Amino acid sequence: MDNIVNIIIDGKEYKVPEGKNLVDVAKAQGIYIPTLCHFHEVNPPLGTCRICTVMV
Repeated sequence: MDNIVNIIIDGKEYKVPEGKNLVDVAKAQGIYIPTLCHFHEVNPPLGTCRICTVMV
């Protein structure tokens, strides 16, 4: 069984499986986080532009 963790995005709390990718979680909730390296054409993702930087 997956551990469930609480995260808060824009003041709203979500319960998600531990280890899930934050960009995927946000997208599933209809929340847009701009990214460049998350495109399927970029493999592996570089993570160097920092456009998707979020406060943790």
